[in-house]
Amino acid sequence: MAFIQPAYSQRGQAGRLPIRPRITMDYFIVVVATLAGLGFHAWLYVRMRRWMDRDLALSLAGGDPHKQAYMLQRLQHARQSKMGRKALAQWLAQEAAAYSR
Repeated sequence: MAFIQPAYSQRGQAGRLPIRPRITMDYFIVVVATLAGLGFHAWLYVRMRRWMDRDLALSLAGGDPHKQAYMLQRLQHARQSKMGRKALAQWLAQEAAAYSR
């Protein structure tokens, strides 16, 4: 009884194994899924940071709608000036304390 080798393990031209198109597609699917997952997590991370900054500004404003609008304007100014996250909380607190109607 002779041992029968599977077709994909038989050697082709110049002793090389033939390339299986399915393996290439498998890698493509893994790469696309990984990049989509990383992109989604990056988007979610940025979104959560924005929500936290907005919540901080609104919490410092209290229940006053005019002060809330003012604090959101100051937050927008801080974003445009690319203020660091460590300095943002202290700066917003100073802006809230300096607010006068």
